Amino acid sequence: MTRLSPLALSAAVAAALTLSPIDFGTLPIPVGVQTAEAAATVDINIFFSPLASHGVWVKHPKYHYVFCPKVDTKWRPYSHGHWIYLKTYGWYFASDEPYAWAVYHYGRWFHEQKLGWCWVPGNAWAGAWVAWRRGNDYVGWAPLEPTHDGFAVDADVSNQEPPKPDWIFVPPKHFLEPKLEVTVVFGDEHPDAFEKTQFAGPVVMQNNIVVNTNIDVNFIQQQTNTKVAVVDPKPVDDPNKVAADASGNTVAVFAPQIAKPQQTEAPKQAVDEAQAAQQLGNPSQAPSSDTSSASSEPSSLPASSASGEPSSTGVSSASSEPLSSEPSSASVSSNASASDASSASVVSSSSSAEVSSAVSSSSAEVPTPAPAKPKAAPPLSSSSAAAASSGSEPPASGAPASSSEPAGSPAASSAEQPSEAAPSAASSEPAASSLECPEGSQIIKGKCVSLESSAAKK
Repeated sequence: MTRLSPLALSAAVAAALTLSPIDFGTLPIPVGVQTAEAAATVDINIFFSPLASHGVWVKHPKYHYVFCPKVDTKWRPYSHGHWIYLKTYGWYFASDEPYAWAVYHYGRWFHEQKLGWCWVPGNAWAGAWVAWRRGNDYVGWAPLEPTHDGFAVDADVSNQEPPKPDWIFVPPKHFLEPKLEVTVVFGDEHPDAFEKTQFAGPVVMQNNIVVNTNIDVNFIQQQTNTKVAVVDPKPVDDPNKVAADASGNTVAVFAPQIAKPQQTEAPKQAVDEAQAAQQLGNPSQAPSSDTSSASSEPSSLPASSASGEPSSTGVSSASSEPLSSEPSSASVSSNASASDASSASVVSSSSSAEVSSAVSSSSAEVPTPAPAKPKAAPPLSSSSAAAASSGSEPPASGAPASSSEPAGSPAASSAEQPSEAAPSAASSEPAASSLECPEGSQIIKGKCVSLESSAAKK
């Protein structure tokens, strides 16, 4: 038996792994639907109801209506599944996610901070709408963004490279792993993967179909030391029948031709972006309606106002409560001190604006004392001295002490002392208690005067 040299053996293995040229055919269509009538029978709204239970349809200002799946923040499109090489169409992304049949084979993807990853419906089918990067250490792919506003109509593809955070990388030897989510890394978390690869371009159009062959099959076979199986697409008429794995030499795909959509097409359950952010669990990224409503509320009152106690600085100008008719505690204490000093304290013009009308009217009722005769001014009593020192006039001697003097004050105690002959209200001289007059006489100006002579003079 002839033994092959190591070099010849390697050449034979390479030849066995080399694939024959692929004959690109027509786009798969559902079973039982004729090609000529497929576009007329399938509408863009085929996506609306089936996807609604797996995410949120959002009314978008740029893309009309988009689908945002309910996923965690680490999720990326084209990261949960694996690659299959599909005859005629090239690399096909197979996944068991319930919306995979739609979002990985039609339309485009974009990312927004407040919504996360969202899908724009489209009408052209492909094995995967991605761009590629390639290097010896990594192979990468990224979802293609929309090329214009509205729905993703036709197979228009931009050659512009997707941004670095959108890329997903895997070492070439793991490219055929059945669960890529276990081994992939992301471009924004591993910048070295981006730097070690070169842009290989997006999917391309050949013979009116989308071809996804940027990553050469021979390169993958050499890196994985595994022959890549080339399988045929098996069209099915129900997305629930789509298979995530190849069976034998076929894989079930749902790939109907969809008519060019009207931009007025709309799902029934669409919400605005703020509502979508709440439903998707990203309220902090949503436009905060709570903040705007809170800013329209009046600022809270000081703690003293909230408790019902007056503020030490008075009533706030922002308060809607009317001013109290009660005098302030400072005014009341001031009046009490003045009352202790004199029963006829006069409210100054500077403080009259701070007290209530009730206090003012009460002070107005205090009788004005009669002026004393200048030629015989009596010595000041202790209460009069206090009144004089405070700048107020002493009360009239005929005024009752209880009307102006509080009990226990010096003026009150002096008023309670008995006198043998009380002076008249108009007299300012003290009574001569040491002089005694006979019956029928009275003391006038320090002398005993007969009552009869006094009456005759009058």
